[in-house]
Amino acid sequence: MSGPLLVLRQACVLTFGAGGHVPTDQVAWRVILPATPKMVAPEDGDRQPVRVFHPDTGEALSEVCLAAVYRGGAHIIKVTLPDSGVADGVVPGALVVPVGLACIPWAVRGSERFASGVVYRADGLEPVTAPAVASEEADPHATLFGPPRAYPLTFTRGDERFSEQLVKSMAALLVAHGYPPVVNVWDWSDFEAALARFLYRHNKEEGEA
Repeated sequence: MSGPLLVLRQACVLTFGAGGHVPTDQVAWRVILPATPKMVAPEDGDRQPVRVFHPDTGEALSEVCLAAVYRGGAHIIKVTLPDSGVADGVVPGALVVPVGLACIPWAVRGSERFASGVVYRADGLEPVTAPAVASEEADPHATLFGPPRAYPLTFTRGDERFSEQLVKSMAALLVAHGYPPVVNVWDWSDFEAALARFLYRHNKEEGEA
């Protein structure tokens, strides 16, 4: 059976399981995976999955994976919407605004187990139009959500903060969280380069960090 329909509007709350309740006006939505046709496997299990269509309009439905980014965390959801609601700019990495987003709680109780979840549906996804920026170095997404971005920094020669000790400390932190130690020379090189790419903006005059 399914629970009541909850329409998510400005300043409503969004429930992410154990993540608690998050006001939807404080959520930024980013496309993780491109839209794919929504398919369902026939109950008899003898045929190939078939396309799913809207029961009222007859329009074909698609699914898009979104990251809901909010202060203190993020959550991945899969949203079902009609094909006509997938705009041209809805591509991986794009910031979007869900139109008519709704969630439908569901629960199934069997003789040996109980399963529940939430189905997310929307009328469409609208790409966020980035505001005009003053220079190539400005980040059009810097103030779309939360405080201004602190990274990447502009790299200048002589910055003693980016040191061998910093790289080793970050590598040790990975080990402390259960990752394998960085011991191979190529792993060290890639790890240092990845850290530099996060911390510093490439400056053609100064060269790589």
